[in-house]
Amino acid sequence: LCSGRGVENRVGMHMEHDLSSAFFMQNRDRLRQWLPPRSTVIVWSGVHQVRSADLVYPFHVNPNFWYLTGLAEPGMVLLYTPDYPEEELRAVLVVPEATEVRARWEGVFFGVEDYIRVSGIRTVRTVDELWGLLARLLWHSTYVYVDVNEHDRYGVGVLDPVRQWVEDLKRRYPVHEYRRLAPVMAQLRMRKGEEELSCIRRAIGVAAEVFREEVLPGVAPGVWEYEVEGRLVGGLVRRGSLPAFPPIVAGGRRACILHYTRNRARLEAGELLLVDWGATWSFYHSDLTRVVPVGKVTARQRAVYEAVYEVHEALVSFMGPGRTWIEVQREAIRRVGEALVALKVLPAVHKEDVAQIKRYFPHGFGHWIGLDVHDWGFRDEPLMPGVVLTCEPGIYLDEEGIGIRIENEVLITERGAENLSGGVLPYDPEWFVSLGS
Repeated sequence: LCSGRGVENRVGMHMEHDLSSAFFMQNRDRLRQWLPPRSTVIVWSGVHQVRSADLVYPFHVNPNFWYLTGLAEPGMVLLYTPDYPEEELRAVLVVPEATEVRARWEGVFFGVEDYIRVSGIRTVRTVDELWGLLARLLWHSTYVYVDVNEHDRYGVGVLDPVRQWVEDLKRRYPVHEYRRLAPVMAQLRMRKGEEELSCIRRAIGVAAEVFREEVLPGVAPGVWEYEVEGRLVGGLVRRGSLPAFPPIVAGGRRACILHYTRNRARLEAGELLLVDWGATWSFYHSDLTRVVPVGKVTARQRAVYEAVYEVHEALVSFMGPGRTWIEVQREAIRRVGEALVALKVLPAVHKEDVAQIKRYFPHGFGHWIGLDVHDWGFRDEPLMPGVVLTCEPGIYLDEEGIGIRIENEVLITERGAENLSGGVLPYDPEWFVSLGS
């Protein structure tokens, strides 16, 4: 077993985390409340994705599977039929067989007792029993909830073993009523409990500590972007974490490329450096963005930074229970439009011209965050207490070589919104200017 710091090992199997088995049992109970009688839920942990030849990418578990079991091993399946007559088959964990060959090459770290201890699921079977189990469970069931990736940026044409398996299931059982699990899981995962918020706060704290102690001291003219990335990633690993996503380390005009991850250029005096990074803790993520001057700050750079800062603060105050993502986005567009006019980037006549504003602010004000960096959420539904989103307005002036984005995690509370990361890592204009003095 690893140290219990909430990390994955090299093959992606999650040994320890900061959440109890009661958390995962409670999640399954909450899921049950959304299901009609005679339902079976099928959730896959995922498989290794081939990179080329016999090389695979590091395994990343399906977050829905982890949310319901606490396990992160490839090739596992959860069968959940909460009203099945035989209690021992109401929740079944199907796992790969622990062969000697697999133990030699990959290691077998968990046994049946470990699966039960972590997940709270007392019935564990091997994959050769899967279709036999389904024959019994689906005879009882009318509805079959299947879990496939439905993210709106995920191409349906992508080769996906889970989708292929679902098609096989439908051929074998064509007259059942198949339903989508994704929107149900989205509702469950959107509101974070105290255990989850503790993990998110820890992910924020680790990310902030690495930036403050290892990244900031190394920013100077002549430093390469990949050197900054190396300090960032190394600092996370040394603290028992991992990057939540490939870091964006973008100097000068490259900061205007929203998802710039090449990180191969050298920093020049007078540029601004945008760093967008996050940490992982017990599978929950943080996502922060800070902008650092490489040398002294010019009056123009300060003016643009202050404009983005003011928009950010206004949006955090605007966010709260009852608001929708769409409403906050409209407010973000309005305030960025006013800022662009004040900065003389746009004439006053274009203050409310969305198309013109999006030339300089082409993305959303933020996104849900949790087990996925871009987590599940419904843009037209009111935000509720317990929801965590990022707030990340930006202004990108490509012609001037200025790209500024400020990003923090925000928790929706009963009375408004709490900036979870603002107090952990400064971002106010005085802090920004002081870095270049």
